[in-house]
Amino acid sequence: MDGGGEVNQPPPKKKGIVFKKRKSDMVFIDSEPDKDGVVQLEDLSSFIVKQDKLHIFENDRDGSLVWDRRFPFNVVADEVVECISDISRVDEVGDIGVDQFLQVLGFRLAFIGHSQEKKHKKAVLETAEDVVLREQLSSKETALTELKKKFSDVEKER
Repeated sequence: MDGGGEVNQPPPKKKGIVFKKRKSDMVFIDSEPDKDGVVQLEDLSSFIVKQDKLHIFENDRDGSLVWDRRFPFNVVADEVVECISDISRVDEVGDIGVDQFLQVLGFRLAFIGHSQEKKHKKAVLETAEDVVLREQLSSKETALTELKKKFSDVEKER
């Protein structure tokens, strides 16, 4: 070879990246591993399945759904969403301004989505706890009613 280079060189190592084997079936999302920040690995695959339903396009529809391949996005945007003053505002800001706005908007949407997900998971857990507490209350009320009846029977016998 010209230049004296080696043919069988190993690929360059990436600095700063550490690969570790996962020892747990949980992923910690927040900085502290608490109840709200723990995600089970099986929930991640569930997340992907749910997201696929929102990201795919369907072929067998009449074009009236936004998930249909034949939905007229451009026609709706041109005739319903945009107006001349909006177009001129975007032109004034320019491409870089629009790019920056989309970055901010994307991060805000990600934050809102994550916050809503945590809120809904908490509500589901609280609802499950409510059911358990209602069952416990019902059983205690039943036991209390039985004890009151026994007490009244004992009082009658005296």
